[in-house]
Amino acid sequence: MSKEQKKGKGALACILILVILALAAYLIIHMGLFGLGGNGAGSTGGGTGSSAVSSPADRTPPAETTVSAQEETTAETITETTAAAAIPDAEITVHENEYLYQNRSIELDSLLAEVDALADGTRIVLHDDSASLNAYEALTKALNEKGIAYTEETGTQE
Repeated sequence: MSKEQKKGKGALACILILVILALAAYLIIHMGLFGLGGNGAGSTGGGTGSSAVSSPADRTPPAETTVSAQEETTAETITETTAAAAIPDAEITVHENEYLYQNRSIELDSLLAEVDALADGTRIVLHDDSASLNAYEALTKALNEKGIAYTEETGTQE
């Protein structure tokens, strides 16, 4: 091989490398490959690099909103309705001669004290699960004497 042939191959290799680098730069800039460049098919961002950070002077204050009295009343009604719906029922099961409340056996006097302490609007639900007549009647009589409203359901508590 002559010296001229070696120079020709070296020059061809340099030109080929420059063409590949130019093509890669074009693809990166115009097609948005690798998340860089413009809004091409490979771009993941929707804005330009300059829109990522803004100075405090560029920020606009949020628009003021006015709320009418009717909207405020509606919002209060919705809040009250939601709060009332959020109060869980007090489930009391009478099984044979024992009272079951909050997954535990409890004496009648303690049960009545806990029922008195419940929030207003709490619904008391009585379940008769093979209850003895004396135990069930003692509970209903005590609730009636205290003026506490209750609902009776037969069968086991689900």
